Amino acid sequence: MRGFYDLKNYNMINLVPSFLLLALCILFWLWQNTRMPRWVPILITAILGITLGLIYGWAIDPVQYSDITPAALRIDYRTDYVLMVAEANQADQNSELAARRLALLGSEPPAIIVDQAYIYAQQSAYSVDDLSIIQELGVAMQAWDVNSGPNTP
Repeated sequence: MRGFYDLKNYNMINLVPSFLLLALCILFWLWQNTRMPRWVPILITAILGITLGLIYGWAIDPVQYSDITPAALRIDYRTDYVLMVAEANQADQNSELAARRLALLGSEPPAIIVDQAYIYAQQSAYSVDDLSIIQELGVAMQAWDVNSGPNTP
């Protein structure tokens, strides 16, 4: 039996028609009521509009992100991404591949991206092992030269 507070399978869209009908009835009653001040119906209408907007934005048609690059990540996720690149670089020792992976985080040089991640990792109390891995990647990215790759005619 589904309890009153069981919201696991709750679907807000089922409530929207009944909520709209109730809201219209209340608005009609308020509009006909002449004993209340004029600002009360306006306030209630504004609250109702905000509520309907939130229901529409959160339940009916929420924003769905797609095709987002890692450059849009917050600094904590960017740091985790740099740590993953550092761990992969530690395993395969391929600086060019690591630089290409770091290029997904923005247009800055890979060494600067790693330095920013290292500073955040220090401030966020990452483990000593993680800090050393990121630092090794930083050294590799400082030594890596963009023009050192294979020459193409």
